[in-house]
Amino acid sequence: MEFILVLKICSQLAMNCQPSLTYKEIYKTWKECEVKGLSEAQRIVMSSDEKWLNDYQILVQFACLPKQVTNS
Repeated sequence: MEFILVLKICSQLAMNCQPSLTYKEIYKTWKECEVKGLSEAQRIVMSSDEKWLNDYQILVQFACLPKQVTNS
């Protein structure tokens, strides 16, 4: 089974999220997808403004979803 990474940036304080970001890369294993999700979440947090992160209690959510098989 192959997976795609879907990521959301949310404000815990405002209780809302920006639209989901779906990555184009296809991951051959769950672990590959999960590792990428963790690293992307860390990259976003580390590169974001600290005041913004703290003021809005920003958190990054991600999911590894099975790639849908399409029959041509």
